[in-house]
This record gives sequence, C-alpha cells and structure tokens, in this order.
Amino acid sequence: MENKLEFTEKQRFTQWWLWLLLSAVMIYTIYNFIEDRQYFSPLELAISILIPILVIILFLVIRLETKIDEQGISVRFFPFQITFRYYPWRNIKKAYVRKYSPLTEYGGWGMR
Repeated sequence: MENKLEFTEKQRFTQWWLWLLLSAVMIYTIYNFIEDRQYFSPLELAISILIPILVIILFLVIRLETKIDEQGISVRFFPFQITFRYYPWRNIKKAYVRKYSPLTEYGGWGMR
C-alpha cells in the first residue's frame, strides 16, 4: 500500500462583515430603485441593480485553491486563474509552517 501525502485547501470569502456590507449595498440599491424610479432612465436603473448583483456573484464564486504534494505546490485564484500554477519543490528554496500577522507583516490577506 502506497502512502501518498497530499494537502488541499480552498479558501473563500466567509467573513460576516463582508457579507453584511454587500447585503447593505444591495438593500440600499433596491430601495433607491423602488423610491427614485421616476428620476432615472431604464438603462441607469438596470445598471444600478446589475453591478451589485455581479459583485455578489463574484464574491460567491471567487476562491483560492492550494494543493501541496510530493511533486510541489499548485495554486489558483479562481475565476482569475482557470488553471493551476505549479511550483516544483526543486524551485523552492525554503518552505515551513509558521504563525504570522497578515496586517502587520504584509498589509493584509491574500496570495503573495
């Protein structure tokens, strides 16, 4: 029996404050659509509804996927990267696990 070591991870936007903010924008947009309909053209109203919907769909779909195995590391930031970007171990000088502070060390979260 072969012992194959592999690690996979999928990260998504699950922060409650982000979804609260997106929901507030959508509610405000719908409120303006209902209340101020007579002041805007149908095209302006359609765009004002469409943009927040597209942003919400983007945040639902977007994800960072990481795969680590015996050959190397593969990552993709879907939907901006359709295929995985592969980094073989021979090209990686050093890799280790450590705790870090994203805000103070890197200025925030994300792929570096």
